[in-house]
Amino acid sequence: MLALFKRLKQELDLTLILVSHDMDDVLAYAERVVVMERGQVAFDGDPFDLFKDEALVESLQLEIPHVLRFANELAPVFGVATPSLRTENELADWIALELGRGRTT
Repeated sequence: MLALFKRLKQELDLTLILVSHDMDDVLAYAERVVVMERGQVAFDGDPFDLFKDEALVESLQLEIPHVLRFANELAPVFGVATPSLRTENELADWIALELGRGRTT
């Protein structure tokens, strides 16, 4: 369903508001994230800016999306910075690319 919303947004140039507690969906579909805490805006910005700040994520009692958590663990193995990945497909493509380069320590 979210993929359909994303396609409609792109094709019709719509603004969609997604309310979710699923950080994997937030990463995959949101261009901007607004996190509320006790009725106040605790964060407003790019999802990658939110999720790269692990202390902020923890203080807001959120979780790092699976894709980024896995990429964070693999990046040092490949000897590269953690890439800005949104989806499992992007993660799989990145892993294949790095393995093709022979980057493992």
